[in-house]
Amino acid sequence: MTAQKGKIGNLAVALTVSKMITLIISIATSMLLSRSLSLNDYGTYSELQTVTALVVSIFALGLPNSLNYFLPTFDKERRNKFIGLYFTAITIISVIVGIVMFAGKGGFAKYYKNNDIIIYSFFLTIIPWTKIAVSSRSNMLIVDSKVKKEFIYCISNALCLLLITALMTVVGGSFKTYLILYVFIEVVFGLLVYCEAYISADRKLKPDLDFKLIKTILVFSVPLGLSTAVSTISLDLDKLIIGYFMDEKAVAVYANAGKELPFSYISSSFTAVILPQIVKRVKENNTERAIEIWKKSSEICFIALSFCAAACIVFAPQIITVLYSEKYLSGVGIFRIYSLVLLTRITYWGMILNAYGKTKQIFYNSLYCLLINAVSSVVLYLLIGFEGPAIATLISIIFMASIQLFHSSRLSGINFKKVFPWLEMLKESGVCVITAGIAFAAVKFLNLGTDTRSIFIAVLIGCIWLAIFVLLSFKRVKRLWQNI
Repeated sequence: MTAQKGKIGNLAVALTVSKMITLIISIATSMLLSRSLSLNDYGTYSELQTVTALVVSIFALGLPNSLNYFLPTFDKERRNKFIGLYFTAITIISVIVGIVMFAGKGGFAKYYKNNDIIIYSFFLTIIPWTKIAVSSRSNMLIVDSKVKKEFIYCISNALCLLLITALMTVVGGSFKTYLILYVFIEVVFGLLVYCEAYISADRKLKPDLDFKLIKTILVFSVPLGLSTAVSTISLDLDKLIIGYFMDEKAVAVYANAGKELPFSYISSSFTAVILPQIVKRVKENNTERAIEIWKKSSEICFIALSFCAAACIVFAPQIITVLYSEKYLSGVGIFRIYSLVLLTRITYWGMILNAYGKTKQIFYNSLYCLLINAVSSVVLYLLIGFEGPAIATLISIIFMASIQLFHSSRLSGINFKKVFPWLEMLKESGVCVITAGIAFAAVKFLNLGTDTRSIFIAVLIGCIWLAIFVLLSFKRVKRLWQNI
């Protein structure tokens, strides 16, 4: 058991380190891109990414998640057959998506009132396939415990994108040239996924259409896919509303200010590693151990993300200036609201429901969340303005997390008060709030702005704050780590 605990923790750390390095590279890319592109071009880029993310979430049918669920339970022969079937399916789906995206380019342009989307329709046609393929690679390699290989792929991909962004910034290349290079890199990494699938299937990867197995997979994945689609629409709904009511400049500001900084990679790494373990223990009727792993990993993530969220709120103007430049400072309010959203990313709230195969329940919960978000986004935009949809997103995610915890409690037979570490998180929140209050008071007392001197002082305050926070939280995190 101890060895298994260590393996879970080590895999989570390796994956987190990979994602954090990728995060740093991605932030550098965003910094260059935000400064080199005009607000109009950056707004168009954000619209292309939003449309792509929405379409992928709808047409992927939740298939990438099926890798985590089925591969750990199959013997070698069924496993190889599953991989062949899986990649046959996503290839066919990607071709269909490409055709739909190309045909719908005029509709997307009309919605955003932006004809440039038609010019860049090649992005909409190809990128969905690469996104589905890359998400498949990540899940497949993690199940195979090949985290180091995933580490190399993630960082290589991010470095290539940084390289072309730097190149375009130096030579002053056009936005269209940048998108062509972006698509080329993503295609290369998409093709490499098929090479990894070939290796994972013991070099016996064959196109397969076993309809009985397809039905089994779809029964699991489609509700989960619909849930993912609904969640993605809910997450990007505010950007869609801003895109409809306002111009590309507003979309650009909202896209960056409303971008969740990928600190949630910490929790997503734990989720990717512990989900197969929780599925295994639920199938063994060891629900208490499954809940214990979930609770302790969530608490570790909460401690880390609470500091990240608080720091983003306290130093919002300085962070926006460093990341995106002062031309995005009108989005400080949006940035702070999304920093609070980060606290809802401490775990995958449907973890236990997923382990029990209750993907329909996850879908229904996501649908309720979307309905609440849709209505409240429009209402709050009309009442409050620019910040309204961001507040609506926060409200809807909290609602979805609460209802999924309630159903997890009923399904596992564990009391709602005990299914999640409420008391421990409350204590840890107190430490975070007190230290954040002191840091915020220091920022106000010193009247810090966004000039170089103020940013340097803000970084110094942040480092001191982090050191104090680590000292106060270290023992608890160490104890949780040993238990997980």
